[in-house]
Amino acid sequence: MLFLATAENANKSGQMYVIDVNFRINGSTPLCLQRHTLLGLGKEVAKYSSDYRLVGSLESILVTLKPELDRKDLIILSALEKSESEQTYTEISGII
Repeated sequence: MLFLATAENANKSGQMYVIDVNFRINGSTPLCLQRHTLLGLGKEVAKYSSDYRLVGSLESILVTLKPELDRKDLIILSALEKSESEQTYTEISGII
């Protein structure tokens, strides 16, 4: 299910226009949006997860996960590289 919240405004002639669209997603949204891709890969059962936090840069993580990515066992939807106390780590959201 996908929820949208918008901010609108009207010009002097009364014409409405959207200023900002704020998507509200839940855990099933990525799976719904990727449904045809997943079915095409033969994945009738899949799970969305945003719980991956791996030590290393995004570049090094992509090398480490290359076999899983090539087999489509993991489809990365978003990745964020962070540094904290001289430690670099990458947070990943994806479909497994």
